[in-house]
Amino acid sequence: MEKMLTYDETLDILERFMLDSGLRAFCESRCKGVCCNACFYSKNACHKHGGRRLSCSAFLCMEIEHLIFPNKTTMGRFSDINIQIRSAIRKTGYSKNEYFYPHSEKTRSQFRLPESIISQGLPPAKFIAQKIEALDFLLGKISKNQRR
Repeated sequence: MEKMLTYDETLDILERFMLDSGLRAFCESRCKGVCCNACFYSKNACHKHGGRRLSCSAFLCMEIEHLIFPNKTTMGRFSDINIQIRSAIRKTGYSKNEYFYPHSEKTRSQFRLPESIISQGLPPAKFIAQKIEALDFLLGKISKNQRR
């Protein structure tokens, strides 16, 4: 029988991937958290309710997905992780928007996700880190040229 991951285990794996690949730093330094936008200032913001939400940790904006992932197969597998996580959250009875409202204790305790969804869907962090470094370098050059 396949191992099922808990909410916290899944969150830890995704957060480690986001850190090790450089995606989290890239998003924070380049995009400045645009995907969080209005939620960051709302009463339901994750930093006011126990930290990052699993659905948000599995989210990448389309622009970054298209720039970072080498082909539709890899991008599709990463996107599928987000879809599967949101589905697993819904299976707990959670009925609010997964991104903009805190996940209840019930949701966190009942959440289960087959480990294979993560293990087969995440590309190697080192591979993504190389792409992030190249993209960050190019964006830095563009930014310098625009200031001239």
